[in-house]
Formats: sequence, C-alpha cells, structure tokens
Amino acid sequence: MKTSLSQQKITESLKQLNTLLASGYPITTSLQLLRQQENNSLLKKYWLSTIRSLESGKKLSRSLKKHFPVLKTHEIAFIKLGEETGYLIKSLNALIQHREMLEKSKKQWLQAISYPLFLLGFSLIAITYLLHSVIPQFSSLYTDFESELPAYTQFVLHLSNGLEKYSFHILFFFIFFIIFLWIAVKKNMYFLRFLQKIFLNMPGINSIIKIYWFSHCLHQLTMSLKSGLSLLTALQLAKKSSFFSFHQDILISIKNSLLNGFSFHKALQETDYFDYFVLQIIFIAEESGTLDHALEYLSNHYQEQLRSHLQRLSQWAEPVIMMIISLMIGALVIALYLPIFKLGTVIR
Repeated sequence: MKTSLSQQKITESLKQLNTLLASGYPITTSLQLLRQQENNSLLKKYWLSTIRSLESGKKLSRSLKKHFPVLKTHEIAFIKLGEETGYLIKSLNALIQHREMLEKSKKQWLQAISYPLFLLGFSLIAITYLLHSVIPQFSSLYTDFESELPAYTQFVLHLSNGLEKYSFHILFFFIFFIIFLWIAVKKNMYFLRFLQKIFLNMPGINSIIKIYWFSHCLHQLTMSLKSGLSLLTALQLAKKSSFFSFHQDILISIKNSLLNGFSFHKALQETDYFDYFVLQIIFIAEESGTLDHALEYLSNHYQEQLRSHLQRLSQWAEPVIMMIISLMIGALVIALYLPIFKLGTVIR
C-alpha cells in the first residue's frame, strides 16, 4: 500500500465523496465505501478516524479538522459553512473546483521556473568545479617555472582557495539562515509582512502575484456564491485562503464597506487595487443580477492572464540566466587563459 499522499489524490478522494453524497448516501456510509476501496494506507487511516468521530456524534467539519490534517483551515471552514447552510454538496463541489484550480496554477508555476532553475543549478556546479579543480592546477604550473600568476588569475585563485577553505562555514551559515528565516516567518507576523512587502514591490514579480491573487480570489468567490453562500461569507473564506496579509486587509476592507451599505463594485473601487475592467464588469453584473457569472468570467480571464505572464517570465528568465552564466564562465576562462598567454614568455 502507498504511504504518501499527494494533493491530487486528496482532491480525487473528495470528488468521490461528493459523488456518493450527491447520489443520496449518508455521510458515514459514503466514507465507509471510500475506505473500503482505498489503496492508500494513510488516506485509509484518516477516513477510519473520521468515521469513528462521526459515529461518536461529531459533525463532518469537526471530524475532518481533527482527523484529516491534510486539509487546510480555510477548506475545513468551507465544509463547515456548507453544513450550517445546508449546502454541503455544493460546498464540497466548490472546494474541489478550487483545489483543481490551485493545482493547475501550481503546475504552471513549476513549468515556468523548472528549466531556468535547472540551468542555474547546472552552471553553479560547473563554476564550482572550475574554481576547485581546474584553476588551482595553474598555480602549481607557475610554481614550477618560478613565475608569478597574473593579478586577475591570482584574484580568482584566492577566491577558489577561500571557497574551499570556508566551504563548511558557508554551508553552515546558509542552513542556519534558512532555519532562522523559516522560524521568523512562522513566529513573527511583522517580519512576514516585511518579506511579503518586498515581493509585492519587486518589478515583474508583483504583477504576477497580483494576477494570481485576482484569479484565486475571484474563483473562490464564484464557487462560494454558486454554493449558496452569501457574499460576506464568501469574502471571509477568501480572506482565510489568501497568503499575503496585504490581500487579507483588502478583503477585510471590502467586507467592512459592504456592511456600511456600499455596493460590491463601490467597495472594490474604494480599495484602489482592482483594475477598471473588473469594476466595470462587477457594476454591470450587480445591475443585471449575474454576479456569480461575472466573477467566473473574470476568474477565467485572469487565469489566462496568469498563464501568459508565466510563459513570458520563463522566456525572459532563460536568456538572462544564460547571459549571467556566460559572463561568469567567460570571466573564469579569461583567468585560465591569461597564464597560458604568459607561459610563452616564461618558457623563453
């Protein structure tokens, strides 16, 4: 039996659960059927614990929160609201579609950055090999001829010796820095906001983050409204699933504006963050009573925009990385050839 559990497998299992519930099976019976046909031992264990919790009288959302740790907090909240409103099947369906959208976006990100990262990693290995194995040989060659290396080659050689001598210290510092960063992000909200602010102000990256959030947020609002949830509840769920604190603050502001009597498009306009295109579509949708369809259209629009931006990022990153690699290797090659040019003078 398999012991690992992918996000795709979780989504497939939720799909099966939703199908059984939509067919009229009780929740406990549906979970028992899922467990019987499941070949993943970890998922089977989670379902068994959830079934026992349901049999003890607890609700599905509470049981999943305690015994199904692979689901995120906002996903549990989505199921809980579905129970409270009587739209559990619709909520599950919306949750499944939202997870599928996130998995699709994740694949797009991986496709965009995988090849540039491979090039960067390969080049670093090649440069390290040159510094540690090739350049030091020229030092011994010139020692035999009692000739001094060119100044630039000496600089590169000192750099190579320094990297070799302090490689353990550099590695230790790097690991310590990553651990420190991870703990700081988890424990210090102000530090997390500071890092998020850096990313949100990085040219090129900030536009991709904005488009991704538009796509993610609008899709979740669409699914929530189609599940029968109110707009205020949908905004609350979208806030819980938003990673950046800046975006969470925007959703809080929109919710407060709605509570103060503003229309939805006016609440969006007050944030001064949404595109004019979005405001116009939402305004028309509110007037015609087709808000959920408009949100779905906008979500699909920004998903396509995200795909296009990630493709451009990949196309832009590849030549830039290649240029940087070429300059670095070229600089090392010059350091190698300078002694060779001087070698003829030494021999004469």
